[in-house]
Amino acid sequence: MTITFIDPIYLSNFGLLPLTSLLSYALHPANPLRPILPHPTCNEELLKQGVHDYQVMERRMVRMTGAQIILAAVPPPQPDPPPPPGAPQQPEPAPNLFTITYIHRQSPSSYSLTAAFYCSAGEIFPCPRADAVLHSSLGRCALHLGKAGAVVGGRRGRTDVGRDERVKRARAAVEVPVAEREQRRRLEERGAKGRLLGALGRRVGGALEKARGGGGGEKGGEGEKEEGVKEEGVLKEEE
Repeated sequence: MTITFIDPIYLSNFGLLPLTSLLSYALHPANPLRPILPHPTCNEELLKQGVHDYQVMERRMVRMTGAQIILAAVPPPQPDPPPPPGAPQQPEPAPNLFTITYIHRQSPSSYSLTAAFYCSAGEIFPCPRADAVLHSSLGRCALHLGKAGAVVGGRRGRTDVGRDERVKRARAAVEVPVAEREQRRRLEERGAKGRLLGALGRRVGGALEKARGGGGGEKGGEGEKEEGVKEEGVLKEEE
């Protein structure tokens, strides 16, 4: 909840210009936004001395110490587009936006900020802090990004069905040849192992027959040599 202050009766009777009128408006006893300051302020002291020109008051306050109120009028925006050359010059509108700054001055070049407000159309508002403005902006950005992500996510959910089907078909077309190659490799490995075991079995059997025959005849020896040469060739081929 934002606390503001406005006094329509004061505004209708006095307005906010010159700035000394805005000063009296800021020092209004009913203004709940007026911070607790030592009284009287430097501005009130100068008003009692008959200084009613704010420019003169501002120059004198620089040489004073204590609580002070600094006022400034924000210039109204320029017309867009600007008037063409030679057009009659329109009177500049009166400013409708002001800043009200409460400070405590220790020396002409040293002071500390107590509070800051702005007045728009006669209503005084507390100035937001920079971290609050940044936090609010980031919160709005996050909200809009979340909404955009929800919209994009909904559209993606509707359009990804066909794409998923195409991806599945492509993967199946690739996986089938891979599976066939894997199965062929396993069969080849089994066949090679079988041929190797067969060759080893024949060689062991031939050695056993030779041992049982006690050397055998010359013919038998030649046959065994030929068989051994064949088996060695098979083994080398398998290796």
